[in-house]
Amino acid sequence: MQTRVRQKTLRVKRFGPAFQLSKPIGKKPQGDLKEVGAKRSPISIFTFASRRRLRLHLEMYGESYTHEITLTYPGEWVTTDVRIEQKHMAAFLRKLLAHGVEFYLWRKEYQERGAIHWHVLVDRFINKDWVRDSWAGVLGAPARTRIDKIRDKDRMRRYLSCYLGKLEQSTVPDGVVGHGRWWGSNRPIKPTDELTLHFDDPKEATTILRNMDRWYGVQLKGWGAVSGKVYRRPARRAGFTIFGVGDRAEYVFTRLVTGYGNPEILL
Repeated sequence: MQTRVRQKTLRVKRFGPAFQLSKPIGKKPQGDLKEVGAKRSPISIFTFASRRRLRLHLEMYGESYTHEITLTYPGEWVTTDVRIEQKHMAAFLRKLLAHGVEFYLWRKEYQERGAIHWHVLVDRFINKDWVRDSWAGVLGAPARTRIDKIRDKDRMRRYLSCYLGKLEQSTVPDGVVGHGRWWGSNRPIKPTDELTLHFDDPKEATTILRNMDRWYGVQLKGWGAVSGKVYRRPARRAGFTIFGVGDRAEYVFTRLVTGYGNPEILL
């Protein structure tokens, strides 16, 4: 029987106004490791982990995106091999970069008729006629397009990471192959700050994690009371991500680092 070792450290990663807190859980037993070179299972749903990474990206870079482009396919189009549509998107993104766009984020969803629907965030205004003609040039046929100014950045974040996470829009239809990723960008998700807190007593690390967890739980309940939604989180977890602190990020980060037991900090 293996003895459980209580960790004396707490890892903190900051992604702009968002944070990730976790306690190291050690290495997995050798038998649980995936075989080197083993193929990944095909992506079929927009997972919680992928949605969380998208939310982190939007927390970090959302303010820099100014316009949203919507791209569709002709009415008779039905998706069977997404690798074809992915090539269309890659070609359109190359056109965007050549047109002066510096940063972009794309997100795919499925319409009821079975065709893919694209959302692309960009960091500058683009003429709607250019968008229409460029997409038609990629497809070799006309299709509906639009470009809108992003007026509410918070609503945009919720829409892309939550509303478009609905089951019917974020599940690969039967018979469709080559789906790939649900979203992508040319900007990496890298922590703006990363540190490890070391404690003499492992209980202190657990106390901080529990206190921050409770504090965030109170925030979620408050937001739920306003939105009418119930925010659920796994009952057992070695860490969690804090979203939505916004302008209070500096306060939360400072309180976390200096407010509990003056731990040794390793950057």
